[in-house]
Amino acid sequence: MKKKLMMLAACAAVAMAAEIATVRLPFAAQVGATLLPAGEYRVGTVDNGGSTSVITLVDDEGHRATVPAKRVLREGPGAAELKFTRSGSGLKLRQIFVEGRAYSYELEP
Repeated sequence: MKKKLMMLAACAAVAMAAEIATVRLPFAAQVGATLLPAGEYRVGTVDNGGSTSVITLVDDEGHRATVPAKRVLREGPGAAELKFTRSGSGLKLRQIFVEGRAYSYELEP
C-alpha cells in the first residue's frame, strides 16, 4: 500500500490528474514536507478509488507540494475552507474543504 501511494505521489508531482479547486494561502504554510509561500494555488488530486488520495498544490511560479491525504466525509456539501494547525513557529495545512463536496481532504503529516 505504501509503495503504491508513493508511486501515485510521483505521478501527481509530474502532472495533476484532476484539478478540484483553487485556494489562496493567506500566509506561508507547511504542506507535507514543503514550505509554500503565501499565494494562489491550484489543487489537484489523484484518487486511488478508496478513501486515500494524493493532493498536489501548485502555483504559477513553480512552487509545488505533494502530500497523501484521506477523504473525510462531512455533513452535506459546504463552502471552501482551509484548516491549519500550529507546527513549531509556523502553520501547517491540515485540511482542505472543497466547495460543493460532501467530503474534505485531511492531509497526512
